[in-house]
Amino acid sequence: MQNRTFEELKVVVGQFASHEKHEQHTALVSDVIRLALDDASPQLLPLLGPSRVGKSEVLKKTFQAHPPHRTCGRMRTPVLHLSLKPGASAKTLPSDILCALDSPVSMRGTTASQLNALMEKQLQLAGTKVLLLDEANHLTDEGKRITLRAAADWLKCLMDGLGISIVLSGIPRLNALLESNEQLYLRARPASYYMPYDASQEADYNAFAALIWEYMSRFQNVGYPIEINDEEFIADCLMFSGGLVGVVHKFFVNLLHVLKGAKPRGVTLEDSQRALAMTATLAPENCTAFGQKAADPVRQRLVYARVLKANAMPEPTLF
Repeated sequence: MQNRTFEELKVVVGQFASHEKHEQHTALVSDVIRLALDDASPQLLPLLGPSRVGKSEVLKKTFQAHPPHRTCGRMRTPVLHLSLKPGASAKTLPSDILCALDSPVSMRGTTASQLNALMEKQLQLAGTKVLLLDEANHLTDEGKRITLRAAADWLKCLMDGLGISIVLSGIPRLNALLESNEQLYLRARPASYYMPYDASQEADYNAFAALIWEYMSRFQNVGYPIEINDEEFIADCLMFSGGLVGVVHKFFVNLLHVLKGAKPRGVTLEDSQRALAMTATLAPENCTAFGQKAADPVRQRLVYARVLKANAMPEPTLF
């Protein structure tokens, strides 16, 4: 017989935990959608940040607030959400849009021009006003099969020809796409940078702490209190994650796996060590959390800097 309390824990840990930066960027994307649905001029918002920082969750939340619906017997998709795959080309771009609209067309024997014509027709029939394009940095990959300028022109045609507003989400090298086409660049809003939580900034530290307390309360409320000093636990989470919320969430999911089959009990330091060993991080060996040496500002800053460096972002000044 399954442990009912543990099953409850699985449910609450699996639920997304909102936090300050998520709400800030959700509000920006929601504003783009609001204006588009009010028939304002199409807008382009670049949402940039490191991998695992939480950009995809922002797009998912805003898309869920405006789901496809049936009106007068026709399916309407005012907000379209999709993630680009590697190897983008002049044919895969319209094909991906068609698939997201549940109108797939074989690319074999079909030209890019024909696919784009079909895409434009289906977007108009669906009443699409906003495109949320996740992983848009694949348009800048070395393995892409379309030039930056051509990809930028394709996006510009969606805006100018169909009046569609676009949110481009990706890692910061996505800037190269905007810089390749001055007309698209001048149509874009200033990029919104979704940064990891920085332990050296008091406001960031407090917001991150609130997120960790939310996860800790979820465990405690169903009988699995974390038996590590709150401040030490928060500091360790901030150190191993480099401020990336996606890494934090994965750690707590792994902590759930560690507790699988266990009746309600306290969550120990050893449990946390085991969960961390299952979690991919950018922390070097000398920044291992939940060890004998407590987390400190210097090592927290070091991991934060490694996160930015790995995403080709300007590194902060170290102590």
